[in-house]
Amino acid sequence: MTIQKFDTKNLWVALFLFVLCIALFAPTLDHPFMMDDKSQIVRNEFLFDAGFLQIDYFNSDSSKVGGKEYVVFRPLTQFLNALPAYFFGEDPFAYRVISLLLFYLACLSVYELLNLIFKNFHLSLLATVLFCIHPINGVLVNYITATGYSVLVLSINLALICFLWAQQTNKKRYFIASMALFVMALLCHETAIAFPLYLGAILFFVQRQNLKKVIIMCLPFLVILAQYLFFRQYYALYTVSLTERLEFIGITLTEFIASYFQCVLWYVKALLSLDGVVLMWASPVIKSNLILWNIVFLSIFVAGISLLLFRLRGEKAFGLSWLAIGLALVVPACLSRPSQGVIIEPHWLFFSSMGFCVLVAAVILKAYRQIHRIFGIFVGILLFFTYGLSTLSYNELWASEKKYCHYMLDLSPQMRLTTFWLANAYVKEGDLERAKHYYTKSIRGHKDDWEVYTNLGYIEDKLGNTEKAIRLYQKAIMLDSGAAQPRSNLSSIYIIEKKYDKAETLLHGTIRKNPYFIDAKKNLAVIYIKKGLKERAKQVIEQILEIKPQDKDALSLLQSLD
Repeated sequence: MTIQKFDTKNLWVALFLFVLCIALFAPTLDHPFMMDDKSQIVRNEFLFDAGFLQIDYFNSDSSKVGGKEYVVFRPLTQFLNALPAYFFGEDPFAYRVISLLLFYLACLSVYELLNLIFKNFHLSLLATVLFCIHPINGVLVNYITATGYSVLVLSINLALICFLWAQQTNKKRYFIASMALFVMALLCHETAIAFPLYLGAILFFVQRQNLKKVIIMCLPFLVILAQYLFFRQYYALYTVSLTERLEFIGITLTEFIASYFQCVLWYVKALLSLDGVVLMWASPVIKSNLILWNIVFLSIFVAGISLLLFRLRGEKAFGLSWLAIGLALVVPACLSRPSQGVIIEPHWLFFSSMGFCVLVAAVILKAYRQIHRIFGIFVGILLFFTYGLSTLSYNELWASEKKYCHYMLDLSPQMRLTTFWLANAYVKEGDLERAKHYYTKSIRGHKDDWEVYTNLGYIEDKLGNTEKAIRLYQKAIMLDSGAAQPRSNLSSIYIIEKKYDKAETLLHGTIRKNPYFIDAKKNLAVIYIKKGLKERAKQVIEQILEIKPQDKDALSLLQSLD
């Protein structure tokens, strides 16, 4: 076998996909930063930390589970967030252009991979178009902080392509490239750990290799994965025991299985009906009919395994296996934010979505061949416009943080994080009373409530209730002694009250714990200016400009020293 030579047909496919991506997502280029975009990019004081590890900042859930902190390690994703900020500053347009281009490249990689696996132009093109226009994948463009997910999809697809090239040509350089791309995917997001399973599904269900050979061929990637997990265990621990997380949430194993099954049903429903697609969905904890729910789940699980092992092969087995592999990953992932409950996030499941699109494309082509050509074409066109119009509708929803958060809360009323984001949106609008209402609703009695109390303190300060603001800031500090924002905000009140020494002591402690926190340094510079210590103020301002060269407040303070 040889690698397929360049075909002008592929050039037309690339052009068609480009036009499709522009038609769908060009209207999103003027959308603002939303939700996590603000904390991870706009207000992220660690953004230009040379280590890119962000161990202290990017916790998977800032609540402690089992007395430990569990952190997120995604250095390549963090780098992709920092790079545009370095060149373009806080301009969401630049980020959105990059997100759109990366999504386009990810779609191209889907087409190339499927074409290489099945050598079926119509199946590959149709499945890729469905992947591109399905609204569940729109998060790759609409959610700026998802830039790393597009690179994840691109890396895993290219790793699989290089492996298949190595298999065809027996050239080691392709195999080495495949392993390097797998490492790259792991540095984007931990869902890349499923790569050996995705590869194994291709080898077993499509190429029909025996199980022993599949394991041998996947072994180098399993070795890399073992090294990655060893590193994570001792440097950036993410996983915890299922028992600890269930205890934290307060549910039993049977309740968890039933709730997890609800997450799976929600995802499958979103794939099929296009309804209720959101960034994150939380299942209400199921406490009734547990035996029935568990039996139904296990029956579907056994039926799916039986289909894969004894009935299906080729594109149908590929599609179902990739769909199932992604959903299996949800088992530990749905407990990744225990203060939110049992959750599912569609951006964990892009490869499941790819498998689903292959299944749908196979069904359409079968209808085209076995029922009637016009019927097959009609179904394909109907899905094309249904998916496309649905994506445009969701894109419009993403244009407003407030509207999107209300939509999420209608689907998952218990989502604390969404309530918190909605409160932020009302603060931005200046509707402080409504913001207070939603901040209060977002309190869950966990350590991560420190941020809620900080924002409530900010509102009370704005309303002139200084003593209440001080109490709220102190409560936030009590919940998390390392939290920089409430300390900085409290020091601002002390500065207004001319308690400079008290504020300075508070700020020095904050900066020692978090040397990248600019707000604290600004307040310290203000104190030095008020004390007449201009040289010390200048030194602090220069430190701020090293972290954020175009900071307007710092430049204004520097100008005031002249």
